[in-house]
Amino acid sequence: MSKLSKLINSPVLFCTDAIKKRKNDFSRAGNLKSTSTPKSAVKPKSAVKPKSAVKPKSADKTFIINSKINTFDNYLILHTGEKHFSLFHVKLWFPYFCQAGVNVIIVTRFIEAYEEIVTEYPDANVVFAKNKTDIDVLFDGVEIKGCFYMSNTGNNSHLLYRTNSKHI
Repeated sequence: MSKLSKLINSPVLFCTDAIKKRKNDFSRAGNLKSTSTPKSAVKPKSAVKPKSAVKPKSADKTFIINSKINTFDNYLILHTGEKHFSLFHVKLWFPYFCQAGVNVIIVTRFIEAYEEIVTEYPDANVVFAKNKTDIDVLFDGVEIKGCFYMSNTGNNSHLLYRTNSKHI
């Protein structure tokens, strides 16, 4: 059955297949990990980790999403390339975008910043994208209508070459 006839004859089946395909493409394109867990399921961290529990550098994740992002919605990216002041920048701008009703994805480039932002805003869509390849996975999987840069850092260039989005 062609895509057009499937859409006309069985729109529910068409949408279901499209969502499955987008999810498979999105997760196949990079190391995708959803860290969305209920607060009751969060386990306390032990103070000291045994040496056998430390993962090697090659196994480190470079792309993490903390929530379910609807691949059919349009989003605006709030990009922070800072390591230490990223939460400060997010606190300045994120409430205004929420108040305006804009679908926002907060993109950070450092895992420490990601953890701080997820702790402060657990319901926000936060993405940790360490390098340009991870940014490409995000842009290929989600419709991005614009990028808002909260800080002037060198890794802004990884988003700037995407000319089909507005850059602020």
